[in-house]
Amino acid sequence: MKRIISNESWFLQLVYIRLIVLPLLLGTVLFSFFAAERGAGFGPFWESLLISLLVTIAIWQQLQRPAYLELLTHADALVLRLYIPDSRYLFVLRREHIRSIIIHPEDELRVHGQFSRWPWQRKIQFTIIRADGSRWCSPLIDISWVSRQEWAQLQALPKLRYSNRS
Repeated sequence: MKRIISNESWFLQLVYIRLIVLPLLLGTVLFSFFAAERGAGFGPFWESLLISLLVTIAIWQQLQRPAYLELLTHADALVLRLYIPDSRYLFVLRREHIRSIIIHPEDELRVHGQFSRWPWQRKIQFTIIRADGSRWCSPLIDISWVSRQEWAQLQALPKLRYSNRS
């Protein structure tokens, strides 16, 4: 299998950062609340900064929907490997839950999305129309990790599929 595009390293880094930073930040904020009753703590400036940071991260986590995305070619088919976490905040990459969708040459692939200069506005959605008429749509996927070249590759996928048919 030849890899076309993958965000595996980005996704794993994001998972590890979340698993370390979020509990550490939440624990620090809780410590500052309980320590303030005993006269200890970080001081009002640091406590307000920590609370602001925690609220900002919580809002950002609600707006973003990161996913593991990998596109591979296998013989004459295209393989879309996708993992969308079931939790917004703390999750791990469960390799057994990665969904593999095989797109055969007779199937139609549509790629809808937007590329913005702001990473948090970069989204993509895949639609697969099978030869038997059934349809599958992916949810909107966060692609903040995509560069302009990778975005061009994603947009060119349907054209590549049509050129391979003839």
